[in-house]
Amino acid sequence: MGRVGYSFCSMPGSCASRPLTTSPCLLAGLALVLALTSGCGAGGGTATALPGSGPGDGNQGTAVLYVASSQSNSVDAYRLDSNGLPDALPFSSTSLINPRRLTAAGDVLYVALDNSLVSLRPAADGSLPAQPSSESDIQPGASYMEMIVAGDFLYVPARRRSLLVAYRLDSLGGLGSVPHSQVSSFGADYRSIAMANGFLYAVAQNTARIDTFLLQAGGGLPSEPEPQVPQTLVGGSDALLIRNGILYATDRLGENVNAYDVDPSTGLLSDLPDSETAPEEWYTHMALSDNGRRMYTAAYSSGRVDVYDVDPDGSLPDLLPRSSTLGDTSAFTSRLALNRGVLYVAQAGLDRVDVYLLDADGDPPSFPSASTDAIEGSFPVDVLLYSLN
Repeated sequence: MGRVGYSFCSMPGSCASRPLTTSPCLLAGLALVLALTSGCGAGGGTATALPGSGPGDGNQGTAVLYVASSQSNSVDAYRLDSNGLPDALPFSSTSLINPRRLTAAGDVLYVALDNSLVSLRPAADGSLPAQPSSESDIQPGASYMEMIVAGDFLYVPARRRSLLVAYRLDSLGGLGSVPHSQVSSFGADYRSIAMANGFLYAVAQNTARIDTFLLQAGGGLPSEPEPQVPQTLVGGSDALLIRNGILYATDRLGENVNAYDVDPSTGLLSDLPDSETAPEEWYTHMALSDNGRRMYTAAYSSGRVDVYDVDPDGSLPDLLPRSSTLGDTSAFTSRLALNRGVLYVAQAGLDRVDVYLLDADGDPPSFPSASTDAIEGSFPVDVLLYSLN
């Protein structure tokens, strides 16, 4: 098995752990995607440091937590106790160069690297194999930042190649080495995707729009997006999420979250947001509670999680967050995972994962309920819950 990815940090010594001073690799206000592409994680900020908390009690629960650590070039597995709290240190790890995103389908774990994709087959206890079970071809400069597995396909945007790519999966969930189909849009810079009812939605950062693609009968990608005039606009988005006929998109320029109604007959979105939160922060990820009444957002620059109310119909009130965790501008809060009242937060700049036990109203405490031990220079950028059942 050959190399399955590349590391991008051209300046010797520039990928050190993150002190509270500015690094050449992460100037103030630099987008998260640049930090991940370079593999560098030095940060800055003067906010009060967010202290970690102790780990879980060590009793094995029914799930493990996988963490993609881009700078230490590893995917790590943490045992979770019956309350969902993690052990201090991983019990299993596998080496991959610059892992960015994680997803799972059945008993297969998929990892997006900078310019290739791999699959892993965890053991019954969630431990990770030493080598991938399959890998895609290498697409230099692809900069994969999101994945969706649906049916027999894995869909991924190749951001720096302005492509959407579909890889067919075999009967065991293995990746084909070459794409089954792909669609190109010059200068689109596709960053994040979402899927529902046979439609794939992709946000194009450079052109500030969201494109809608009707998947082919077998699941392949069409040659072009659905025609729409006027087009759906968003001010540069890092994350999409769709539920119950509403697509939510973070808006970098507006520093808020937008909600677009989906036309049930055509799958197309409204051209402008049908509702939106009040301006507050640049968000890189979001998650919805099971009942859909709370939205959790990762405020990357402020190093905190903001919680928003969601109306019963799924619309977003034009309000500021109802609650927030304590912020730390050196934390670079990047990704979230939510499961049954437990919120997992990848604190990239703090080299750890923080866990918050939500109260009855869905609000997190100011300080973490538990934390993994900081692993210097790891820069965790994604978290994934994996059921052992």
